[in-house]
Amino acid sequence: MPTLNANCDQERVANRPIVALTLSAFVAIAAVRMTDPLLPQLAREFATTPTGASIVSTSAMLAYGVCQVGYGPLGERHGKYTVVTAVTLLGAAFMLASAFVQSLEILAVLRLAVGAMAAAVVPLSIAYIADGTAYEARQKVLAHFLSGQILGMLAAQALGGVGADFIGWRGVFGALGAIYTGVGFILWCELRSSRVVERRVPEFRLSLAIVRYLALVQLGPVQRVLVLVGAEGFLLYGAQTFVGAFLKNDLGMSYSGLGLVLACFGISGLAYTVLAPYIVRRLGERGMMFFGGLLMCAGFSICSLATVAWSVSVAMASSGFGFYLMHNTLQTRATQMAPSERGLGMSMFSSIYFVGQAGGVATCALMIDVFGYGVVFGVVALALLALGSGGVKLFGHNNLAEGAHAANLSDRS
Repeated sequence: MPTLNANCDQERVANRPIVALTLSAFVAIAAVRMTDPLLPQLAREFATTPTGASIVSTSAMLAYGVCQVGYGPLGERHGKYTVVTAVTLLGAAFMLASAFVQSLEILAVLRLAVGAMAAAVVPLSIAYIADGTAYEARQKVLAHFLSGQILGMLAAQALGGVGADFIGWRGVFGALGAIYTGVGFILWCELRSSRVVERRVPEFRLSLAIVRYLALVQLGPVQRVLVLVGAEGFLLYGAQTFVGAFLKNDLGMSYSGLGLVLACFGISGLAYTVLAPYIVRRLGERGMMFFGGLLMCAGFSICSLATVAWSVSVAMASSGFGFYLMHNTLQTRATQMAPSERGLGMSMFSSIYFVGQAGGVATCALMIDVFGYGVVFGVVALALLALGSGGVKLFGHNNLAEGAHAANLSDRS
């Protein structure tokens, strides 16, 4: 197992393997989120409603969340970069196959497979980066890696909507599948080079992983982070999944238009990555949690009252900036839950996050059928404000030093 000094670690963070991981995060997130602007078109194609077609979103996110816990042990044993490369190549194959299906049920199964493959990318990439970055510098470094996830979100929303108008949903799936394949090849080339430094634990077993997971979830700081990120995924993405359908069905917007409106979420996220060093220094973790909840609340409040489609662009920009304030704070905390086995810690974190998303989509679909879009968006807005305020209180009992101490205790358990 190689030992890396601080200078070497910081150099590794900026090299070509990290760029390849960022590209992989781009296609993984795009693959999971790409169906949001396509739900109205899929509903017409398969003779159902947008809430009925949302099974293609739910299945991908559910698989993405559930499979996280399995990839932690795989990454520890076989190498994080190796696992990311393998699942990216497999995910590309499933994505290409999705463009040719003839039933919603088969598409849902393939989306399940895409989500399962994409599940490994972000947590294992973050763990790979965190292995070589001091905690004090990690939030800034992860903010740059976050650009791949944000651009993936932006591409899924903007290009998904525009593509639906010009090449149809099958063309969108095929185009992303081709990009996915190219990224997999880039990762494979990097893996074969001397630039990738893997940290493996060959004797790591599934039984040991279960023991470690159980030890982690018994710690108060870990429980707080998991509860917060699960609620964040449930509320934000449960509602956001249906913003495109709201724009199309209630406000009469074109697919291209709604794609551009939804893309404001990702654009504001890119703005966050540029401003992150200043924001982290100015607000601190508690401030980022509070203002993240406040901005997301403002965004969905606008959605709940919107009568003009383009006003929702402001809502998406506010929600996006607020989300990245909150999520990058939680994500950075998660990297310290198990410093010696970050693959496990980040897998558990992402698992709870995306299982929360899947539950949120299913719940919001049921609520929208009964109460309509406006009521659901309004309820979510208030809940997100409460989440940000609650996060401030929980973080008030757990500073960075205590979080690191708790993580060290978990490593010795």
